[in-house]
Amino acid sequence: MTENKQIIQLCVLISGMTFTISAFVGTVDLQSSIHISHNLGTISLSITYGCSFLLSLFVLPVFLFNLGAKWTLILGEIGFMIFTLANFYSGLATMVPGSILGSMGESFFWAAGVYYVNHLFHEYQDSKPEDQKPQDNVKNVWFGRFYGVVGSCTIWGNLLAYAVLYGAQNFEAKSIHNNTTMAEYDYHTCGSNFCTVTKTNGNYAYVPKSKTSVYILLGVYSALQLFAIILHVVYLPALNKKQDEDFRVLSVGATKETLLSLARYLRSTKQILLAPMSFYYGFLMSYSFSDFTRGFVSCTMGVQQVGLVMAVSGCFSVLGAFMSTKASQKLGLSIVICITVIFDLTNYFIQMLFQPTSNSRYWVYGIAAILGTSVTMALYFPVDTELAFGTITLWQVFAMTIGFILSGRICLSIRIYLLIGNLVLVCIGYAIVEQRRRSTKLKEESEPLIEANGLGNG
Repeated sequence: MTENKQIIQLCVLISGMTFTISAFVGTVDLQSSIHISHNLGTISLSITYGCSFLLSLFVLPVFLFNLGAKWTLILGEIGFMIFTLANFYSGLATMVPGSILGSMGESFFWAAGVYYVNHLFHEYQDSKPEDQKPQDNVKNVWFGRFYGVVGSCTIWGNLLAYAVLYGAQNFEAKSIHNNTTMAEYDYHTCGSNFCTVTKTNGNYAYVPKSKTSVYILLGVYSALQLFAIILHVVYLPALNKKQDEDFRVLSVGATKETLLSLARYLRSTKQILLAPMSFYYGFLMSYSFSDFTRGFVSCTMGVQQVGLVMAVSGCFSVLGAFMSTKASQKLGLSIVICITVIFDLTNYFIQMLFQPTSNSRYWVYGIAAILGTSVTMALYFPVDTELAFGTITLWQVFAMTIGFILSGRICLSIRIYLLIGNLVLVCIGYAIVEQRRRSTKLKEESEPLIEANGLGNG
């Protein structure tokens, strides 16, 4: 039982995190469709990610040091729950404070969760005899399972949204929205032609059949998040930070040094060249959460289909994660990135050419599948050090903030052009970095041979 203690704690941690993030992802995917007035949904998301950017820089290390990983994680879960509750009454007075407090989730939740998994692995490692200690590849398995299970939240949260919103329409009274059939919709305003919801020519696809179905869904999401908080409070033990050497680097003084190191690292040539790659991932994520769900899904099939379409995207995201991992081991990271570029460009050209009709609108599922694969493989861009990972995360959060600010303010076709332009910069930057890496490696391999030949001639 003692040997399996860390495994049980890992299961408790992952289960609670999956419930929490499933509810959050389901809520996020619907923001641009159910809060369309004055772009309230995308404004709230830009506030959430913008504030989380600042909290990650200045507040997260202090909280981890003083509260520990467990309570920092729980505080993040409370932030997610507050964001969900704010959606019960959508307005600036509720959504803005809810988004600010919800940023604690994005800032604290993931960092504390990853830290806790790392701590549990080292405890598990220390509990084993010297001849049975797990190797580094076992640690990768731990983190692979962690990200795999928690990453599946895209599927569960969106399937739940589909079940509630689509199922509830069979039990609701008819209204003017129910009497509007999809055949009456002007599909020319959907897809890449989508500009603003004020130009949808009477399309009611964005409006759920009644507020009741939305309240039911938000109630279920809130219950899941509350259950996760109770589960972690009761069954997840707090880490003993006095015995944990890693907490030494999380002092307030270290925060200042980390920021200075981060600033110096951002000025390096390699980071400047890879910055478009990091920015692209965040910009793509904000697009899939907002413009895609609103312009392609809600506009063509109704808001009740958002959950199912994004669940399909999530399934292919999990499949893409497995395939890209295997491919990078056998073919190399450069080949995987080339495949990613091809997938993304194909996806964007299909979206630009796609003209939805009453018969072709279900092709949106195929576009979502490609989008899910593209988003997943963007995760496998190269990361060299923890500091590099920190800069990549900062660029991604910054890009998501910019993306949500632009959502609803520029036409969808322009957003796609911006993604294509960003992808071109990614290719140029990565090609230069890869060429430099290979030149350096070739030089390092040739130096011993030159020295050996020199000694031989002597």
